[in-house]
Amino acid sequence: MDRQYFGKFSGVESKERGLPVNGININLDHYHTLAQRYAFLGEVGSQLRCADVLVLARAYGDLASPQGDGMFAIGHDARASSASLAELVSIGLRSGGHHVTHLDECTTPCLEWSISELNLCGGMMITGGHASPDWNGLRFYHKQAQPMPVAPIAEAASRWSRMEDLLSTECTQTLCRLPMLSDYAASLRQWVRSVALMKLALDAGNGQIGVQVDAILSHLNGIRVWPLGFESDPGFKTSGPNPFGRNKLKRLARVVKDNGCNFGAAIDVSGECLAVVDEQGSSVSPEALGWLLARQQTEVYPDRKILFDPACHPRPSDIETAEAVGGGAFEAWGALHKNAASLYFDDHGHYAFSDIPGTSNALFALMMLIRYIDERGTTLSELLSMSSNR
Repeated sequence: MDRQYFGKFSGVESKERGLPVNGININLDHYHTLAQRYAFLGEVGSQLRCADVLVLARAYGDLASPQGDGMFAIGHDARASSASLAELVSIGLRSGGHHVTHLDECTTPCLEWSISELNLCGGMMITGGHASPDWNGLRFYHKQAQPMPVAPIAEAASRWSRMEDLLSTECTQTLCRLPMLSDYAASLRQWVRSVALMKLALDAGNGQIGVQVDAILSHLNGIRVWPLGFESDPGFKTSGPNPFGRNKLKRLARVVKDNGCNFGAAIDVSGECLAVVDEQGSSVSPEALGWLLARQQTEVYPDRKILFDPACHPRPSDIETAEAVGGGAFEAWGALHKNAASLYFDDHGHYAFSDIPGTSNALFALMMLIRYIDERGTTLSELLSMSSNR
């Protein structure tokens, strides 16, 4: 389970205190037991229940747009429970008089980009991250895809002790379903339109991230892709395995060497984590890739800061504007998007850029790497060697 997006669930049994309403007990105490810093996470049905999702969505809408009439986007991953939970979130938001745009199944970076692109009040992503398939979670965002801590939402949710109170206000009866894939793909594609020739081995699974990769790269004649066949994770049949898994990288390396690819990349099912092997099939550490992308960014934006997780070492001496930021990508959002920084990265394969909204975008990082190799006209291993010698 990803420590920076979903901490380990405490497992503490909640002391439920609530009122039965039409057979539904709305808990007043247990929201904090579901709360990570930036998400609610729990086993669907026993810990994260339909009534809970409805109440949490209403509380979030009241906080994000107190005046009502707010505009929100909802996205969800491929888990069996996610589409249903998205509908409950929609009802919760619309019960507060807000307006909802459903993106349906999408990646987290696509939702974050859509919140900013559509100039919405905020949005919610229904995803369990790397948790068990029986679990699911809710992530919340302000305007411009700024992550929203869940503690205030848990506090606000405690006021709704009766379901009829929550549904007593006028509900917004209309909603919108808006596919954003083509626009999102076009926004990423523009960064690599000028690439002359690139041969890439790519493992993006068979979910939404694979669809997005195809929507971007299939329109670019200069990039040839050797896709790896999807292998389901034994613990989670609807997702690909960890992109940093040993077997995953060995398969990727074999395809790279057999086909003479410039490099290989693997992306997790959420579209947030990127793993890379060079043209020789050697695995590239997240820190090494982060510093390489940092050098690219400082060449373009000399005065901007590079932000990195304190666990990332070593720091190259020539990147003078680098600054350690603890707490993960969600905590670094403000420093990245509001304080003249251009890149944040950590040692888990998360890369966030000020050029695109959000907390981590593996596809954009991939576009930047393709562009850098093409511009320099050399191999990835040589770029990495040059970087480590500075």
